[in-house]
Amino acid sequence: MDKLDIISILKGSNNFPIKIGELKQEIIDILNLNLKPKNIIMHIERIYHCENHKRDFKSESSYSKSLRNIPLIINEPEYVGFNKTQNS
Repeated sequence: MDKLDIISILKGSNNFPIKIGELKQEIIDILNLNLKPKNIIMHIERIYHCENHKRDFKSESSYSKSLRNIPLIINEPEYVGFNKTQNS
């Protein structure tokens, strides 16, 4: 999966959801979820929301790198877990 081009997304007029990854059977099995494999999408509103949190990052470069790498993080996670308290 390609990296997200946040600048192009924010400058564009396309409000369609953006595919950022896939929920794979392997992860479904690890988490014992009652789901089928499916695409993971992000709406433009979520990117605008992220823009409001730039200051939460060490630097603007760190923020940009994190957003660009969302597809990589989803498709090649270092950790997978389930929080029963928050059902997430």
